[in-house]
Amino acid sequence: LLRTARSAGIVNSPSDADGATRHLPLAIEYDGKLYPTLSLQLACDYLGVSMDSVIIKPGHVILPVHGGDIRIPVDPQARMLLNFSGPIDTLERYSYIQLLHDYNRSLKDGTKSILENLRGKIVFIGHTATGSVDSRIMPFSNFYPAVGMHATALGNILDRDLIREAPAGLNILAI
Repeated sequence: LLRTARSAGIVNSPSDADGATRHLPLAIEYDGKLYPTLSLQLACDYLGVSMDSVIIKPGHVILPVHGGDIRIPVDPQARMLLNFSGPIDTLERYSYIQLLHDYNRSLKDGTKSILENLRGKIVFIGHTATGSVDSRIMPFSNFYPAVGMHATALGNILDRDLIREAPAGLNILAI
């Protein structure tokens, strides 16, 4: 699979201490080798950045791109803070059944299929049904698909819609 795939990445997404997921690791080190997460690998593929040129240093993961590097703020474990656009309803999603029915209809009557709208776009396929084991607790929802976390991270990176946690002193001052 790895030899034939354009890219591959891990989907690990551990929860924070309170059980909610706010962070997503961009890379995991195992046996002395660094493995990118799906979000980082897809961002690099889309932007034409080689994983060998990605710089991981304290506080940032840097993607060298034309027009200015993308500097992703990360914590000491190389986890980015996700900037969610909202609950699951904010994700554009289709059910498998809906896609199959739409595709069959387009074959019969020649109308444009939903699949045509997906051409040239990055598409995540995953389980999003309520009760699925592939879901996480988020700060705003008890159900959010894990695939949605990676879509959120990828969108944050490509749109440069990146956030960082405020320093403890600033939080105390704000309170």
